[in-house]
Amino acid sequence: MDRPHHGLAGAGQTIEEQHLLDRVAFTPYRDLRPSIRLLCERQSAHRSTAIVLLIWFVAPILLTSVSSNPVHPHYLLLTIPAGHILASWGVSPLFRGAGTRWVALAGLIILAVFFGVNLNRMNEDVARSPTSPRFNGWALESAAKVGQAVRDLTEANRFPRRIVADGHSAVLSGMSGVRVKTLSGLDFPSFVVLPGSEPLLYVLVNTSAGPGILGPHQESFVEYDLQFADGAHASFVRVQPYDRSAALALPGVKADWPSESGLSLLGYTLEENVQPGDTIDVTTYWRVDALQPGREEWFIGAFYHLLNPQGQKLAEENGHGQWSRRWEPDDIYVERVSIPVPKDVTLGLYTLEVGLFDSVHARGYSLQSPDGPVYSYSILIAAGQTD
Repeated sequence: MDRPHHGLAGAGQTIEEQHLLDRVAFTPYRDLRPSIRLLCERQSAHRSTAIVLLIWFVAPILLTSVSSNPVHPHYLLLTIPAGHILASWGVSPLFRGAGTRWVALAGLIILAVFFGVNLNRMNEDVARSPTSPRFNGWALESAAKVGQAVRDLTEANRFPRRIVADGHSAVLSGMSGVRVKTLSGLDFPSFVVLPGSEPLLYVLVNTSAGPGILGPHQESFVEYDLQFADGAHASFVRVQPYDRSAALALPGVKADWPSESGLSLLGYTLEENVQPGDTIDVTTYWRVDALQPGREEWFIGAFYHLLNPQGQKLAEENGHGQWSRRWEPDDIYVERVSIPVPKDVTLGLYTLEVGLFDSVHARGYSLQSPDGPVYSYSILIAAGQTD
């Protein structure tokens, strides 16, 4: 049986209740201490209610710790209402006394006016700037328009609906009202993915997709283009899936070399007539042909090494890495890179080596040539100047 222990705890409180109050006093929620003290002093039925409310209040805060979102839906939908109920319960004794009732009422009115003015100012700021990076803090009207477009243009896709957007999946799901999965680790238009099994929607903010930048299966929807009060604009591009034969038709030069990582180098497109001091602009095409066991911790990207006729390295460029656990079967990754050419190169045949490297485990993945496994794919380039 719990009995008051006046030597260690406050009057009318058990040791456990005082410990609870002491812990709350040193947390960011110490403002709730009056509420908890009042709840602890009530009967056991009220204590059960208090326990439910406290769990209701604290549990969503713990859930937000596993999300990178600054304001998570768990917090907005659960913690804030629970905090309001706890706060109102805590100030209720002020309304019982005749002397404090009017003071408390006046305080609440002042707080209501203060927060009302601030809320109005915030609404004005949001109206002037309805967008922000990564879709965080968008005005409801702007977010709803983007969400409507996502729903309409992914209606035929299975759940979760895959889209390419620079934002968290939880935010885009809330905006669109359907569960979506945003593809991460891309860099439009330098590093993009083309679907292999179902249409893929790109949600582009303050950028646009030129004709054919996502291949011949690219679809634009001008009727869904959005312009916002702060000058930001959004457009939507859908890419129909590429089967293997259609994917092999994308590069200018076909290779179709598989690798031990599960990616296949379909080929490349390269601008010729390279001059000293210029850049070599190359586009490579990689298809996910196999999902290898143990790939969950691989972080694989392409490398590009420019070698002179003697085999010495003149320049190198590292491509965009991607976690292999994000790969989906039949997807095609398209990478556009520029490799600088030294100004003093002489006339001759140079070699551009293209391969795969895991920067986490510091290892390369061999490519399967017609003659057997090799470290890289070699592209001969005529460049240089006469002495």
